[in-house]
Amino acid sequence: MSTNLQHIFVPLNLTNETSQTLKLQFSYIIEQFINNQYVTASQIEPLRDMLSNIVSNHPKLLDLFKNKLKTGCFFALHIQHYDPEILNLPWCIAKDSFSGKSIEDIDQIFLINNLT
Repeated sequence: MSTNLQHIFVPLNLTNETSQTLKLQFSYIIEQFINNQYVTASQIEPLRDMLSNIVSNHPKLLDLFKNKLKTGCFFALHIQHYDPEILNLPWCIAKDSFSGKSIEDIDQIFLINNLT
């Protein structure tokens, strides 16, 4: 198994509508925390689904999940966007469509957010 860290840069090209919907979903969750209310998995699921859909449809990430993880290498996954609010979304909860795991549960991936 290789211990080399490979960098993968993933620019996010989101529509304004998608960006606004993501922000709205996230603000709902944050509002629940601010109001000291419990947040259930079912309340987080719409945001997780949206993030997973974006991740699952990005060619570089599809290649990573389908092929590159099998090599045993480690990857620094650089999520890139110009909007800090988009970068501050919990991308780690997005699921890999091949394994069904959240990005945070894949030991070979280190998630990094980059402003562009």
